[in-house]
Amino acid sequence: MKKFLLVITLLLNFSILAQNIAPQLGNFRVKSSSKNRIYFDSTEPLKGSSYKGFKLSSNSVSGISINSGKTTGHYLKLSSSLNYWSNITVRYSGGSNLESTKSKDLQPFTLQHVENNIPEPSYNGKVYYVSTRGSNSKSGTSKSNAWKTITYAASKARAGDVVYIKAGNYGKEYINMKY
Repeated sequence: MKKFLLVITLLLNFSILAQNIAPQLGNFRVKSSSKNRIYFDSTEPLKGSSYKGFKLSSNSVSGISINSGKTTGHYLKLSSSLNYWSNITVRYSGGSNLESTKSKDLQPFTLQHVENNIPEPSYNGKVYYVSTRGSNSKSGTSKSNAWKTITYAASKARAGDVVYIKAGNYGKEYINMKY
């Protein structure tokens, strides 16, 4: 009888503790079709409309959309769009009205990684080569016609171009990149 009561007590205590666990947010991600949103999921259905307390490492939150009564489809609206190179984290310090549909408040969390699903952009530029055995009087458009100096390549390359620099000692070059 004592074992039976102990099991019932443990189950009841566990059930009470489980009811007090705050909803968790996770699976933060950026979709390539929505570069100005960070989607996330929740462990319980959510309600609320305030984005107060959400901070991003390299952008700012301008709104929030909660898929009411659901655990997926929520997102933070961003003040500017992200790109392929965006590396971002999100934290929540509290203060919003977000809660589970069972009225359990969202608890603060720090530094959740945001998965960036934006594909690498293609480029339409030219490809150039630099080699210590090259010549700046050549075209630079192949390994056999490589330029000799990095400085010369920097003066000729334009936005979107790619410059491959072969390993070697190029001496003391001072490169002035214009953008």
